[in-house]
Parts: sequence; structure tokens; C-alpha cells
Amino acid sequence: MQPVATGRVVRGGGDGSTTRSPQDKDADTRAFERDLTDALGLKVEIKHGSGESGYLTVQYGNYEQLDYIRKRLTGAPS
Repeated sequence: MQPVATGRVVRGGGDGSTTRSPQDKDADTRAFERDLTDALGLKVEIKHGSGESGYLTVQYGNYEQLDYIRKRLTGAPS
């Protein structure tokens, strides 16, 4: 069974992980996600790990969008 986000920390499936709802993110993180989403035109999510590390997720819907991300990251011509 998947945890349900209800605006509070929800315990995962026994592996010690937690899932946070979007409301638990600080204003700076939400603004950073919004800026990247606006710049790429694709949904971006930031998840903080331990210390200063974390995960940046960019969702794409097809290979054309994936190639667009590659070109933006590598500076390849469009």
C-alpha cells in the first residue's frame, strides 16, 4: 500500500523513508521548482536528501521532450 500525503510526514513501507507533501517544502524550494518549471516548460520537483544533497526530477511526456532536456543541459543546438 502506498503512503498518502496529507500535509504531514507519512512513514514509508518499513524502509525508514518518509514522504513529504508539497506543503512541507519551504518557500525557497517551491520558488526554485516554479522557476525551473517555467524555464523548461516541464514539471520539476526537488527533494532534499541528507545534508546539502538531494534529487532533482524533471518529468517528460515523450522522447521529444527528453531530447529537449538533453539539448538544454548540454548546450547542443536545437
